[in-house]
Amino acid sequence: TQDEGERAGINRLTQELSRGNNTALFDHTIDDLPPAFTPAQATRAVVAEQAFAFSAGRGKKGEPHTADSPVCRCVIILARGDTLFETLWLNLTVYNPATKDPVPSLTDGEDRPVWERDERGRPDRDPPIPTGYLDYLTWQSRALLLQPENETDGDVVVRRVSYAQGRKFERPAGFFDPMAAYRRDTQTGFPAVRLIEDKALWRDSAALFQFAEADQFRGPTVLETLGQLAPDVLPRAHRYRLSAFGLCTDKAKVHFWRHETLPLSLHYLDHPIRRNALKRALGLAEAVASDVLRRAVWAAVSAALTGDQGQAPDRRRVSDAVKGFRVEDLYWSELERPFRLLLTDIGEAALEGLEDTLDNGVRDWYRGTLRPAAWRAYERTVGRLDSARELRAAARGRDVLATRLRALAVRERLLDSRTEAAT
Repeated sequence: TQDEGERAGINRLTQELSRGNNTALFDHTIDDLPPAFTPAQATRAVVAEQAFAFSAGRGKKGEPHTADSPVCRCVIILARGDTLFETLWLNLTVYNPATKDPVPSLTDGEDRPVWERDERGRPDRDPPIPTGYLDYLTWQSRALLLQPENETDGDVVVRRVSYAQGRKFERPAGFFDPMAAYRRDTQTGFPAVRLIEDKALWRDSAALFQFAEADQFRGPTVLETLGQLAPDVLPRAHRYRLSAFGLCTDKAKVHFWRHETLPLSLHYLDHPIRRNALKRALGLAEAVASDVLRRAVWAAVSAALTGDQGQAPDRRRVSDAVKGFRVEDLYWSELERPFRLLLTDIGEAALEGLEDTLDNGVRDWYRGTLRPAAWRAYERTVGRLDSARELRAAARGRDVLATRLRALAVRERLLDSRTEAAT
């Protein structure tokens, strides 16, 4: 948009190519010899940079501090069908230009896309809060000007770009991106669901479908709108796909970017009982990991370090040893495929006797998946200790594991105490 700012290689616009001092394992691009992009490749890179550019400190030659783009640190949700028509319908957002819903108008001015704005290309004159949804969707977080070149064979390529801070973004109070999910935090309000390096996105999938519990979750508005659309447009019985895209960042570093896909049944959107069953199933998985398995490993490590249950070991030493076993990683690695099957079963369960069907499904999830996965993770790690003291410690951990699994099953009414004790 302007021929000002830092003149950089086109690799500045792509996270997968080496640039500056970022970490790149499988790429050896250098800034002095940037690659040659076709016009189509350069255009896609510009669109991606406007949405996913993140704060990276000051640029060269005194360029101002670059700020985060609107969606660089959240997971973006896209419902996908088998055709373009289905995908467009699945992601419609009902927009009222008069009220600027779903983006409240907190600045004066008519809501327009960037190419209809008189102030385009002048970040210093554009307010940091969007005037509406159209303004937000076409936000230019970077001021970019591609530098095309003619190759000897006549083809046009792009190797360099003028790069500068564009329009800085401030999230309006009460604004939630229609294609993102949010979870309540006691300190920061409602931060967007983000990718976490050691946590698969499916473990946060309850937040994607929760619309009733507005005090705890904010599911993507596009999914809530989809649940309200006329069922004659898209068949409810068809299985669609829910894609999630995002970056995992730490300050100015990108650890990874990920694209995950989950099966999507539209029945989740208009049957709260299905969403509650999904939430309960995920809650059980988290409880087995944190309240059962972690405590069992802690008990075993404590006994191994002291040799006497009456002594209190150093908590830091115990914590380091528990992390070293990585028992929870092994536990979670077994659950993704069974969870996808459970997600499909809950979404496609027949309406007749639905509540009993879902209760049985959650019980089977606990008995057939969670409990065996916890025991296997324990036995494959702590259970392999073999010295005399370690054997006693491993046995202590097994006692804690069995006791807490039994208590969890009784508390959640998954099994009565006699049945659980027999198993």
